[in-house]
Amino acid sequence: MTSVRTAIQDFALANELYVNATIDIYTVLDGEKTTTHANLYSGISGPALLANPQVLDSKGKFRQPVYIQEPVIMTVSGLGNVPDHDTGVINLPINKKDFQAIIIPSVTDKSWELVDFGYGCIIDSVITKTAVGTCTVTILINGVPLGGGANSASTTKQIVNHTTNNVITEDDDITITISDAVSCEDLSINIKLTRT
Repeated sequence: MTSVRTAIQDFALANELYVNATIDIYTVLDGEKTTTHANLYSGISGPALLANPQVLDSKGKFRQPVYIQEPVIMTVSGLGNVPDHDTGVINLPINKKDFQAIIIPSVTDKSWELVDFGYGCIIDSVITKTAVGTCTVTILINGVPLGGGANSASTTKQIVNHTTNNVITEDDDITITISDAVSCEDLSINIKLTRT
């Protein structure tokens, strides 16, 4: 199962008050800061960890996006005349189930690209069905097919669940490729997803 992560928005934008400040990021237990540093990640997916604490840059912001996958409290220190202080609890957003529905009336072998998808999400499944005929539907994220395989669309509804290669960030490009179309009409594609 994919763990949901979110980027910390505090210190994502420049703020001269925080130039070169040190930010310790701690886990939370029952709404209170612990003494345990949280794991920080360099992306919405993948194992790459970042240092904790983080030192802000010469503009008072993180040097790169910092992702978490559990609630945290941050302690700001190293500001000279400003005392060390904590942020409030930073929670993960509530994941919202969503979908993208596409209907293609006249189906031919073709690809469509959705440039800069617009929001982060995880594709949970792809559901296909045709009025008549058959075809293969492949969804790719930045040129990489979803893990779990393509859909063999026909007059019977098919659901393919995806648990790998299924994480989209807001700048990713999504490609929908139709291949092996045989007398295919009114193709319905429903992409079920969880916004992150």
